[in-house]
Amino acid sequence: MQVSAKNIIILVVLITAMFLIAAGFLLAYVAVYNKRKRRYSEEKQSMQYNFTQQLLQSRLEMQENTFSMVSEEIHDNVGQILSLASIQLSMAIIKNDCSEITLKGIKENVDNALNDLRNIAKNLNGNYLQQLSLSEFLNRAEDQITRNGYIQCNKTISGEEKELSLQKKFILFRILQECFQNVIKHANASSIKIEVKYDADGLKLIFNDNGKGFHADTLPPDSPPKGLGLQNMQSRVALINGVIIINSLPNQGTTILISIPYEQ
Repeated sequence: MQVSAKNIIILVVLITAMFLIAAGFLLAYVAVYNKRKRRYSEEKQSMQYNFTQQLLQSRLEMQENTFSMVSEEIHDNVGQILSLASIQLSMAIIKNDCSEITLKGIKENVDNALNDLRNIAKNLNGNYLQQLSLSEFLNRAEDQITRNGYIQCNKTISGEEKELSLQKKFILFRILQECFQNVIKHANASSIKIEVKYDADGLKLIFNDNGKGFHADTLPPDSPPKGLGLQNMQSRVALINGVIIINSLPNQGTTILISIPYEQ
């Protein structure tokens, strides 16, 4: 049976229409794919930018906190020790006392002042902070916070210590600095307990104080308007793929649980 020219034309038109429709769907799919790809790239760049900004901000805040600590150390410790040594020297001159006991006491105070100055110099060295492990950082923080005798600090570390990446370490150190500062400034606590666990899949840290506490679903009324804050602590932990849980009630202290994976 012969096919008429009219039927051939209709068939060609249908096939052409089908190709055009398929091409249209293909172009639409490519356009949607490219749009999603651009959006993903923009979101990735935005996340990387936010991470870089948060990391930079953490470093600046740590430097600011270090400078404040250095100022307090020089005024409260080094200055007082040297003042005491100066008084001892004055009394030795007045009494013409050059006995071994007197000179030994003066030397001990000068040595203590020199040791404190060496520690301060290390704190001002950014590379030194990068080289600190978590346990070393906590040891330094414990020494600083218990020096006045008002707050006791106890920590336990279990598992084999594993090194975090520099970015994660900086952000974790800054969060811990804020935890210590909140205890000193707001919690009115007398005791801090820190538990560190190096599990197979990541680091687990529990920071507990026996202070006045607050309602965990809201910020404390005397929380500083600027600085890290509880909300920023949560956002920064999220940036390094971690999880933070804050449990607190009035007059029942505060417990902060932090979980951070080792991998990037």
